Amino acid sequence: MTLTQSEYNLYLNTTLELFYYVAQRTKLIPLSYSFSEFVNNTTNLKYESRNKFLQNPSFLYDYITSTAGRLTDDELDMLEGYRKKIQDQFIVYRHLSKHTIVQAKSNEQFYAIKSLGTPLTELIVDTPTIVEMVILPFNGQIVYDGFVVRNGPSITFGASMRASFNAEYQAAKKNKQILMEL
Repeated sequence: MTLTQSEYNLYLNTTLELFYYVAQRTKLIPLSYSFSEFVNNTTNLKYESRNKFLQNPSFLYDYITSTAGRLTDDELDMLEGYRKKIQDQFIVYRHLSKHTIVQAKSNEQFYAIKSLGTPLTELIVDTPTIVEMVILPFNGQIVYDGFVVRNGPSITFGASMRASFNAEYQAAKKNKQILMEL
């Protein structure tokens, strides 16, 4: 259900370098702030940096250009995944042994998402539920960007709503409409 350790390290290091770059450019941190200080700072700082990045996708091009020749092909491929990102509210349907099944609220498409380092079963215990997150392609699979946000109190769905969700999921599964990659 989670990435391999080497995949996780690649994803985490590459993403944190990008968010560090964005934090410096948007003055969330001073230019003198080291990468180590950024990594060891709170999740809130990384979340703010990620949000600044999402508000201005040109940071991706700027970052790739500014690090030309330093990034490996794997790192470039990982970063290119952000061009295909989907930022949305998702209904988290269920956790399976290899993936978590979600449905985007905007287009009603189902996706099979792989966890990063911490299984989504630990972050999202009760399903179905609604969360905000960003999903993107990574190494031929779909991952989330590391941030899962619930706005407001947890919503508890009644039996008929859960049955409706299950019927939608079963139909998508039967018709092979659950995307495994973007």
